[in-house]
Amino acid sequence: MGSFMDKVYSIMGVDVGDTYEEEQIYEDYTRDSYEEPDPNEGYMPSRRSSSRSNSRVNRFGDAPQMKLVIMQPISFEESRDIANHLKERKPIVVNLESVDNATSRRIVDFLSGAVYALDGDIKKVSNGIFLIVPCNVGVMDDESAYSDNWE
Repeated sequence: MGSFMDKVYSIMGVDVGDTYEEEQIYEDYTRDSYEEPDPNEGYMPSRRSSSRSNSRVNRFGDAPQMKLVIMQPISFEESRDIANHLKERKPIVVNLESVDNATSRRIVDFLSGAVYALDGDIKKVSNGIFLIVPCNVGVMDDESAYSDNWE
């Protein structure tokens, strides 16, 4: 094979010495010199495949427990603490029944901005009571539960 290639290279004007280097490099990386890795060496089964069972039972005990925070602020300054709970992805029930209307409106406005910035949700439960949830918690009220059942 070498003599035929030498003739081709000489016709094209390529130095024959260069082809030897290319062939040598190619021969160094042939499939014959490949060593199969030891299948047991350094192998660790993935957590997903080893801990997964065929049943469809969800184990909620393994997941961290979510806490619901109930707050009853008496001043606007406490609205920052409520927003911090929302930043920590905790759902909050805010009771504003003991706060005057002007302060209550300021607190709700501030918390609405925080909810919007953090992609959360705010729902009015009753007069002066609000449910504020982060983006990882969904809220279903009577209206949405009713419409979901009939679609």
